[in-house]
Amino acid sequence: LQMEIAKGLISIPLVWVAAFFGVQALAWAVFCTSFVYVLINTWYSQRLLGCGLRSQLLDMMPILLATLLSSAAAWLSLGWTGKPWLDLGVSVSIAAIAYMVIAVAFRMEAWRDMLNFVRTLRAGRPPSPQGSCP
Repeated sequence: LQMEIAKGLISIPLVWVAAFFGVQALAWAVFCTSFVYVLINTWYSQRLLGCGLRSQLLDMMPILLATLLSSAAAWLSLGWTGKPWLDLGVSVSIAAIAYMVIAVAFRMEAWRDMLNFVRTLRAGRPPSPQGSCP
């Protein structure tokens, strides 16, 4: 509860002030508050679980790289058809396919976890929590 109060005390005034300066200022305010949230959350994670920002970033690196590559593929595919609604569908499809191919090719643990999660849901039993931090 204390963490959520601290987040509210940071974000509400910042977003309120930024709203007077336009949409871009509002977007930057949300970005900055999100960055502060990451610092707050990872500080607590380090203190309580011994899993700080560095270990969490290293843990997420394969996912981040796959996301960047699939986003680049989607961005490169924009404008192929000349119709915005169709471009969106094509780029989202290409991003999804690229992510799946990357995840399978590099045997990403997150991909296996997601498949196991789907299998567990289909079997009708609740998923068991797992994590790589101690």
